[in-house]
Order: sequence, then structure tokens, then C-alpha cells
Amino acid sequence: MTTYYISAADGNNTYNGLYPAYVGGTDGPWLTLGKANTTLQAGDTVYIRTGTYDGITVGPDYVGYAILPSNSGTAGNYITYQNYNGEEVWITATEFSACGAWLKNRSYIKIDGIKFGRFSKWVYCQLGEGETSSHNIIQNCYFDASQLIGSGWAGMWFGTSDGSANGICEYNQIVDNVFSEITCYPSDAIYFLGGGSTKYNLIQGNTFDGASHVVLELQESGGTVRYNIVKNNIIRNKFHTGINCYGGSSWNVIEGNTIYDCGTEHEINYCGSQHDRELDDPYHPSIIVEGSHNIIRKNILYNNGNFGVENYGDECDDNRIYHNTSYGNYMDWFTSCSDQVHNNQFKNNISSGAKLFGIKHDAQNANRLNYFKNNCIYDADTEVYWYPDGSKTVEWMEDNYSSLWQGNIISNPKFVNAETKNFHLADDSPCINTGTWLTTITSETGSGTEFDVSDVSYFCDGFGITVGDEIQLQGQSSPVTITDIDYNTNTITVDESIGWTQGDGVALAYSGTAPDMGAFEYTWTTIALRHYQIR
Repeated sequence: MTTYYISAADGNNTYNGLYPAYVGGTDGPWLTLGKANTTLQAGDTVYIRTGTYDGITVGPDYVGYAILPSNSGTAGNYITYQNYNGEEVWITATEFSACGAWLKNRSYIKIDGIKFGRFSKWVYCQLGEGETSSHNIIQNCYFDASQLIGSGWAGMWFGTSDGSANGICEYNQIVDNVFSEITCYPSDAIYFLGGGSTKYNLIQGNTFDGASHVVLELQESGGTVRYNIVKNNIIRNKFHTGINCYGGSSWNVIEGNTIYDCGTEHEINYCGSQHDRELDDPYHPSIIVEGSHNIIRKNILYNNGNFGVENYGDECDDNRIYHNTSYGNYMDWFTSCSDQVHNNQFKNNISSGAKLFGIKHDAQNANRLNYFKNNCIYDADTEVYWYPDGSKTVEWMEDNYSSLWQGNIISNPKFVNAETKNFHLADDSPCINTGTWLTTITSETGSGTEFDVSDVSYFCDGFGITVGDEIQLQGQSSPVTITDIDYNTNTITVDESIGWTQGDGVALAYSGTAPDMGAFEYTWTTIALRHYQIR
């Protein structure tokens, strides 16, 4: 495990690379990334000093890759490329065909704190038959989209090169990066394609400003795109879609993201398709779910076209959509297809200020039973469109479809300040303590760390890439953390022993007598913080 240095100011590839500045003889930093690429072994770190570095390196398959390690790291022994002591490091290229980082068939590589400029792609991890790229980490980086010229489909491509290849792309992390304003390329900022296995990846804490098609695309194609977590990102895409969980992509978690302005400038999306450019305002989704068994929760969605629950020839069943807050979108649930869209649960959400419909459910297949329970629906125009009945009120839906529509309220949710996008609940909000339990305990009354519930699909044990959900039982004041879930038996294992009564409700951690509606739980801590900020 050796620490090396690169310096644009005084480096030389004849030096030993062991010092951050030249000290005499052969003691001093390297000059180029190419020297680091061919030298680094598992456990080594190269710190890069202030400067701009040319990203042209001769690789095994192509010319034009900046970070292109000859070796992979190992578990606990990453190969790391990192800016030195917080200094500003730019990697750019003199050729537009170049790529910022080549991780094809590489594993345990960490890229930290680097700014990427003029490239055709930022990160290339497009696998062929039998190749593996796993446990790579890209964090605290900056990606300048204005310099992507002639880009291919994706700024970052993870997974197989086509739907038939059998590559493995697992346990990678894209965390706390900034993707600058995208005025043209790429079509998708990040693209996961699963001809083989694209699973257990984490996209968290990033800020995205645009894409000419979709910011984050999860597309299963002849393989698996499953058990990925997309969490706590800020996404703005004025040209088209925020997140697309495409047909077949299942068992993923999309949580805590703020997504806004999708499609607000679609008319000038000249780098996108004519189809996307000419779509009317309501048809540019914040999130579109086309797979099954996905969890969509605690997202803030405002000023977008719609939240889509759709089917384009695969299955769109058994998704759990709960505790989201939607404001000022055209539609907060949109389904319009003749294929099966079935047993999706829409619970404890807030739908407020929709410009067209709160709920547009135009699913026309025989298998089209979807459930709307304990939501707050408060919209300026028509509340619900329901095939084949047409435009209806929430009250009419509860009277005529009582098995599907239960406990919904039609009332102003009373945010702290919707105009400034503070969607916490005000003190007198009707959404406080009026959410429903996500599921109930079916085990006989008892105690321990393991119990069964009627529907475990609302929860996640972290998939081995993050901590599991904090859950709280009805009538109890303290949450516990899920450590394991058996989806076949509906069994939950938690981190400490608790007691329960058969039939008790189960929710995410809550404050008060029951869970609240919407993305934010009302607590005295958040009240005090809000009041302090206002003062």
C-alpha cells in the first residue's frame, strides 16, 4: 500500500512519485495520470495536485481515457485517485472521443474529489460477455456537461453493452457528486442496463441539472436491474424525465429525492428526440415506474409533468408508492395504457395543486386494480380521472370503489411555505397522524427479533449496501432497524428484541399516534428548527 502524487506544476514521470512536491534527485511527484494508471496496485492511492490534466492515455482497447487503471483493487484495498488536500483538480481532453474514467472490467477503484471537463463520456463501465465491474466508488466529483461534445447515449454507463451480454455490474456507488447544467448532451446522465446482472448499486446525494432524455435510467433488458437504491438526490430536468425505472426493472428503491421542473423547457430540447421535444407539458415525468416490486417513497416532486405508473409490454405490478409529497405538477399519478398495471399501492401521499388531475388512472387491461389509501388529495381542477367512468371526485371514488379507495382526505395539506418549497407540515396540518399503517403483524402475540407481517414489500433491509429501514410498531415510541427481510415468507428481522400483538400496525419511524401523510414526519424537533430558520 503506497501513496503517490501527481503535480502539473513540478512533476516528472522519471521521479518516484512519492512526494507531493519536487525535493531533489528522483524524489518528487509524477506528471501524468498515465504514469499512475500503469503503476498503481491494490491498496495504492495517488493524490493529484492543483492543475488541469490532459486525459489522453493509450488503453488496451481504445485511445482516449484519463483514469484507466491497469489493475483492479481488492476488498479493503482500493486503488484510489483523489485530489490532494481539497485542491482543485480538472481532468480534460484534447480529443472529444476521450472518456474521463474507464472502469470496464475493473473493480475496487475509488475516484474522489476530481472535476471532469471536456470528454465524450464521464465514466465508461459498459461490459461485455463475462466481464465484471464491481465495488467501484465515484464520490465528491464534479462533471461539467457543457463540455460533452458528440456524446453517446449516456454520460455514465453501467452494465452490459447490449441486452444479450452477460456482464456483472454490482455494488458500485455514485455518491455526493455534482452534474452541472446539461444544455445538450448526454441523453441520460446515468444509464444502468442489465443484460447481465446490474444489482446492488447505490446512487445517493448527487445533484443533477438536466439531460436531453432522462437523468437516471434503470433499464432491464434480458438480464436484471434490481436491488439498486436511488436516494436523496436533487434532480432538475427541464427537457424531459427525472428517473425512469424502465420495463422489467424491479425490487429497486427510489427514496428521498427532490425532483422538479421536468419538461418545463421541452420545446427547446434540440439535442433530444423530436418525440420528447413535441410532447405536451403534462407528459414529462418526474418518475416513471414501469417495472414491479419497486419502492417509491419520501420523494418531493414539484412543477413536473406527471408521476407515471405505466406498462410498455413488461409488467408494472406490486409497486409500493407511499409517503411522497407532490405539488404543482400536472398529474400526481398517471397511467394510460392497455397493458396490465395491477396491485400497485398508493398510500400516505400528498397530492396538492395538480394542474390537470390529481390521479389519472386510464389503465384498460382486465388486471388493473390499484389501491389508493389515506392520501391527501387537494387539487385545483379535477381530482380523479378513472377509466371507464371519466372525471370523478374522491368522494365518488370512495363510494363506488370502496375496496380500492379508502381513508383519503380532500383538504389543504397546509405546508409551512409551499412558495419557498418548504413542504414540511404546518402545525395545523390535517395530514398529521392521519396516515395508515403500511402493513400489520401476522405472527402470534409475542416478542423477539423476528416476526411475520401481511405484506413485507414496503420495506428494505438495505440490500447489503446501506442500513435497513427504521420501522415502528403501532403504539410503540421507539423504532428498530431492519437487518434482514425474507420476501418469500414476509418475515422481518430487526436489530433488537421487541414485543408485539398480532394485528399491530407497522410503519416507518413516526412521531405521534400514527404516521403522517407526505414525505416529512411532523416532530417537535423539526418545528423548532423551522421556527429558528424563519427568525
